Amino acid sequence: MEREATMCDALNESSVSLSPERRKGQIPTALKLLIAGLLLLCFMLFILLVILAATHRSCTTEDKIWTFAVAYHDVNIAYIDNRTGTISGYNVDVINAICQLANKDCAIVWDEEINCWDSSTGKASRGGAGLFNGWYDGCAGMIPTKERNRTFSFSKSYFKGPAEMLWARKNDTVARKLPINVKNQKIGFVDGWHSDEFCLLEQTNIVGFDTELSNFSHYPSMQELVQAMMKHEIDLAFCSSHPILLSHLQPLTSSRVCATEGPAVMHRKDSRLSDWWNPALEKLIKSAQYVQICDDLTNDKHGHKPGGDASRVCLTSTEQS
Repeated sequence: MEREATMCDALNESSVSLSPERRKGQIPTALKLLIAGLLLLCFMLFILLVILAATHRSCTTEDKIWTFAVAYHDVNIAYIDNRTGTISGYNVDVINAICQLANKDCAIVWDEEINCWDSSTGKASRGGAGLFNGWYDGCAGMIPTKERNRTFSFSKSYFKGPAEMLWARKNDTVARKLPINVKNQKIGFVDGWHSDEFCLLEQTNIVGFDTELSNFSHYPSMQELVQAMMKHEIDLAFCSSHPILLSHLQPLTSSRVCATEGPAVMHRKDSRLSDWWNPALEKLIKSAQYVQICDDLTNDKHGHKPGGDASRVCLTSTEQS
């Protein structure tokens, strides 16, 4: 009996000592349920993040309101309509038509060109605060140049660009033989325009300018540039051709040296604006709607403002491509 009892005790001790070892290789049911719950929660969080990311992309692309800055110059391309107080002209008509074709929500705002492209006497031109800081998505009617292309991107051109011109007062007697010598002459420019002093330096029909730029002055607007000419603060003006200038000044030269293309929408390099703008522009140029937009330049809609007609402003499908 004693031996039998001893053997039973030994067996019991053996079973007790083995059971913890067996439990080490097993996962309790409660722990299994906890792990499964955590995995399900992680999966649900992942799905939620995917939905939120998709919603964000939708809000920033499909539901986005694209804003365009338009500077007005009181011509049929862009001006303030006194009847409505809104910006009007060819620029606005084209933007609205393209946004409609591309099924985009768009808004047009007014701002000075210097907030799109900044320039000052003797300093390299640079991107404006408005476009850099995202006040709007694009600046309409901006002329592409090598300098601007280093900073921003451009859509395809949507109208013919103006020439770069050297201007004198109408009553001044100026030798017109090319190249024009501007030695010791004070020359004025408009802030934000592509026709700045560095564009002047590229002209082959103008010589004798001061490479130190000491005789160069900038003015905030074309009107102030003309006033400076009339007050004899400067001797000559260098800027793009414009109907209002013809009322007070006479052109001495005309060239297209600095512009790489016609006016377009200038936007930041991280913008996808051109992705939808360019295909819609191609459709517009080939449409009857574009013919009407071009006719509006000289009819009752915009014809009360100075500016070029369809042959001087509008593009053909061949020119656009």
